[in-house]
Amino acid sequence: YIYRVERVETITVPAGTFKCFKIERSYYNISESNIVIYIDQIIWTTSVIGTANVKHIDYQDGSVSELISYSLSN
Repeated sequence: YIYRVERVETITVPAGTFKCFKIERSYYNISESNIVIYIDQIIWTTSVIGTANVKHIDYQDGSVSELISYSLSN
């Protein structure tokens, strides 16, 4: 897989509005005649909430997940 930070963007999900890195996960399908790039996931992540993703789209199974709440411990 190839992970690429596409850009920084602000997104809003049920847990709030976050400035995130938009990351594309893709892979190549190589044949004798061509190379095709497939984007199979897009992930929005931020350092504000630790390791949880703010939003995640999986094009292989059609699922979409969004952060609905979070808590920061002291």
